[in-house]
Amino acid sequence: MRSYAGVVFGQLVFATICCFPVPVAFLLAYLAWSEGEDWAWIPLTVGLAGSALIPVMALRLARARFPRITRRDRVNDEGVPYGERTFVAWAPRSPKGHAQAQLVRADVLEASLVRYSPEGEAAWTTYGGDFTPDEFTPLVRLRLRVHAAEETEAAAGFAEFETTGEWRVPSLCLSAVTAGRLAVLVGPARPAGPAGQAGRRDHPVVTPLWPSSALLAGTRTCRVVDLEGRLTDVTRRSGRLLRQMRISRAAGGIEMAGDTIDLRRLDAHTASRYAAAAEQDRVSPRARRR
Repeated sequence: MRSYAGVVFGQLVFATICCFPVPVAFLLAYLAWSEGEDWAWIPLTVGLAGSALIPVMALRLARARFPRITRRDRVNDEGVPYGERTFVAWAPRSPKGHAQAQLVRADVLEASLVRYSPEGEAAWTTYGGDFTPDEFTPLVRLRLRVHAAEETEAAAGFAEFETTGEWRVPSLCLSAVTAGRLAVLVGPARPAGPAGQAGRRDHPVVTPLWPSSALLAGTRTCRVVDLEGRLTDVTRRSGRLLRQMRISRAAGGIEMAGDTIDLRRLDAHTASRYAAAAEQDRVSPRARRR
């Protein structure tokens, strides 16, 4: 598995090759100085400027090819301090799914490890931009009970059903499987067998959303700053979190600053929907317990 130091070294070599005039400038400056030329300082200045550019270029390229969490990723200008129990997960991006897919909750009935084999892999391997290669991502077989969406929030479209499948679960999100509560997308049904074969039922396509599942399970903390600047902790309030996820999906995604969603930074329509979800959570104890 490649390391950050190895990526930096590789990008340093790459940047040096791209900035090939820099060593040429140093060589030219040396030759001019040895000949006693007055203009030797010109290529020397160019070489020094280029030398300062090479490590900057290498570090930027390395950060782009090998993302990692550092102090510069910490949000400090939000005016909302991190809590003592804050857990910020840097998880892979969730798939968008079919346009008609519905975001619902699924309970894990059974889970078993199918494959996880990081042993024996080469120490220096490049995965071409895939930062979660399959051999380092556990393959888990899950039997799920998928709940229908509430009719007040989304067209039901399907009844509660059970399904079994195998999915790659990012290591940071395995706690969602342990908690037994996942956020999934349920897309349009696809044929279970050859077209026209009698006795076959169509099965909806179920796609787990692992970062959202970690949030729904309570592994990731979540707080909301309302339009008046009041801070509310909504961690483990699965009903409200699921409604917030649907609002975020409809809006094309909403950024969390650490573990906090600030409604004051959203457009008026989206902020009002979040406020309505908060009001529903406040007046309905049943919705708060879900």
